[in-house]
Amino acid sequence: MGKKLTELHIIVSFNIALALMDTAMEQLKNLKEPFEEEQKTAMESYDALTAALKELSSKNPEIEVEETREKIKIPLKALY
Repeated sequence: MGKKLTELHIIVSFNIALALMDTAMEQLKNLKEPFEEEQKTAMESYDALTAALKELSSKNPEIEVEETREKIKIPLKALY
């Protein structure tokens, strides 16, 4: 019984791995390369963003969206 259980465990693990790979591949297919204008805008803001991030001390800084005045908290790790 031990050998059959081990074989079953390997088969189940393999099937889970295949399912995860399929999910990852689908997510990669949905990624779109940014337009040249978007890349230029991001690069123009890069230095200011990195300087501002260095000044933050909170692990969950609050960011204000200027256009809406809405304040949101974003984990600092997500900003890098």
